[in-house]
Amino acid sequence: MPAILKKNDYGPVYFGDPDSRLKDKAGYTSYERWYNNESDNFTQCAKYLTERFNLVGKKVLDVGCAKGFLVNSLRKLGVDAFGIDWSTYILLHAEEGALAYLQYKEVPYDLNTFDDDTFDYLFSFRFLSCIPDELLQNTILEFNRISKNQFHEIDVKALEKYYNIKSIDDWQRYTWKNGTILKTNESSKEIIIGN
Repeated sequence: MPAILKKNDYGPVYFGDPDSRLKDKAGYTSYERWYNNESDNFTQCAKYLTERFNLVGKKVLDVGCAKGFLVNSLRKLGVDAFGIDWSTYILLHAEEGALAYLQYKEVPYDLNTFDDDTFDYLFSFRFLSCIPDELLQNTILEFNRISKNQFHEIDVKALEKYYNIKSIDDWQRYTWKNGTILKTNESSKEIIIGN
């Protein structure tokens, strides 16, 4: 089993400290948002998700939201977007305008604070590889409970020393809600559970 990063590793060491022991291994070498044009990744991702899933007016949750860049971009497009993260450090450094829509939650433990089907969509981007095996199935079951639809981009290639890396076939074996979309970070291929 990989040595997954611990909760307290998701602070300045993970989110761009230039002297980080994780530099070029895990986390971010830089975690900033550039506003020089409308082509930044978060704006483009928000446009793509909003158009693909018809999200305007829908309630969505970004799990592992970090500074809330995607949440802010979705909200600017008329999506009722919220985010959760387990790093108090990164939430304290949230993007201006996003903090009101972000919450500290320990996954999977604090997901029980949400009612069934609270969210029309639940998104996670390279978050599930941060969950150790012993918590994965419970995390997925909670995702199934609190959301009507899910889209997850999953790491299938990263340093196993720091992340819980599995093949897409292994990820499919968990008990997902039918219709959940799994996409790897290495390919545009998607798998829809139950199809």
